[in-house]
Amino acid sequence: MLSRHGIRYPGRKDIVNGQSVISELRRREVSSAVVHRLQSVLESFPLSEAALLAEPGAREQWDLGHRTAHR
Repeated sequence: MLSRHGIRYPGRKDIVNGQSVISELRRREVSSAVVHRLQSVLESFPLSEAALLAEPGAREQWDLGHRTAHR
């Protein structure tokens, strides 16, 4: 059987790199609306949850186990 780990939050490195990209966009004076939108997306992934299994990933794993058990 081939299995996957399920949907996870971005890793710590990805979150930190995203913050660097946002800083660079601000420095280059990219539209504040674009920067704000990207910032809001990035803020939805706190460092405390980096690489943790997301709720949809947990459901995926449960469904996979359930389907496998029925086979």
